[in-house]
Amino acid sequence: MKRFLLVVFLLSMHVSMAEGGTVTITSSHAVRGPWIGFGVNMESLSWSSSTPSSTDWTNTYLPRLQWMKPPIIRLMMSANYNSSYLTQLYRILDSAQSHGIQIVLAEWGNGWSPVQMPGALLGDTTYTNAIGNYMQNLINTKGYTCIKYFILGNEPNYDPTNYASGITQWANAVANTKAKFTSLGFTDSHFRIAGPDTSNADTWVTATASTYPTLVGAYDLHRYEYVSDLANAGFESSLNGIWSTVMSSDPSISGKPFMLGEAGIADGSSTDYSVQAARGRAGAILVWNLDDDGVSGQDWGLWKSKANGYTLYPWWYTYSLLSRYVPKGSTIYAPPNPSSTVRVMGSQAPDGSWTFVAVNMGTASTSITFVAPGNSSQTFQCYSYSSGGRTVDANGFPTPVSTLSGVPASGVTQTIPANSMVMLTAYDPEGGTSSQKPSPPQNLIIR
Repeated sequence: MKRFLLVVFLLSMHVSMAEGGTVTITSSHAVRGPWIGFGVNMESLSWSSSTPSSTDWTNTYLPRLQWMKPPIIRLMMSANYNSSYLTQLYRILDSAQSHGIQIVLAEWGNGWSPVQMPGALLGDTTYTNAIGNYMQNLINTKGYTCIKYFILGNEPNYDPTNYASGITQWANAVANTKAKFTSLGFTDSHFRIAGPDTSNADTWVTATASTYPTLVGAYDLHRYEYVSDLANAGFESSLNGIWSTVMSSDPSISGKPFMLGEAGIADGSSTDYSVQAARGRAGAILVWNLDDDGVSGQDWGLWKSKANGYTLYPWWYTYSLLSRYVPKGSTIYAPPNPSSTVRVMGSQAPDGSWTFVAVNMGTASTSITFVAPGNSSQTFQCYSYSSGGRTVDANGFPTPVSTLSGVPASGVTQTIPANSMVMLTAYDPEGGTSSQKPSPPQNLIIR
């Protein structure tokens, strides 16, 4: 019997109840793939040689990464790297290689990098040679075949140092870098170039598809949103509009992933953002950032800085569950939303197990019946999250609080509280018998 998992993220309780409905997922609701997953950015250029230390990495970073199981990580690089940076870089790449995590390696470029390469511009001979040298070292010498994507220059639309002429100069730089890779024997079977990696410049993405489609093997953009952007599934609609234009413009679009290379929200629900992004055909969603030490002065991480005890932020709870239970290779489904304030999503993992997600951004609770193929009774495990507390183990990892049974084909009904998220999943990331068993109440930690 497959085990289903029910995850309830409860943000606030309301006594009013809105009319619910049945969500039935069919093949017609499948979202374009490939699905890579919910990943993270790691900005180790800002790490010092001692932060995180080897002990920090072993005791804090690795256990958290191994629990959330991000299938993809975007990692910044600089052609003018130093030994301190390489120590941290190799540590991340070693972990990614051993755990099957895909790496998006992004060259900062002088316009952004904290480690400058004086007198060189992206795309010139000096820079392309330097990039070619470190890619040879990382892939051919060090054996980091986990590097699957390469980005030339962070947010080129905000980088007049390297791209004074805009997208035309960016395209020339990418073409020169790609020619260097070809001369070194690198092909798409080694890694693909992703781009344009712009922020607030969606026209660069569509122009890349219409004018420079052969330069990229994946489309990538950055989106930082506000709660007003998410209202009425507006973010999802915006993404679908971009990707529709890309698909109709690029004659070689087949197999090219769509990525949100940097994903974030300033004042709203990260789970609403994530579900809308997946429904909006983003095949990889990489939140900015893993930790607050990644970029000095920022507090966008899943956990705080070393100086603040590496304390987990509340959104770690929700995002780590999405990363863990919607794995690479899944098929994402976007059935009709029950209302303007409730978003739903389905996912079928490569092993055939199903995951269902509902996000209620309304002011009233609602009851939804989730229907899926499967005539055998399933055991559902329940997690809950609220502003007043959430059940976690001693490491801060989510733990289930109860169990229930139901037959998916007959429908499983769940109340979705106001301002909450509910996930039901049959996927077992550990394989075999689920390691996430309900803990006795006395062992639960409320934080």
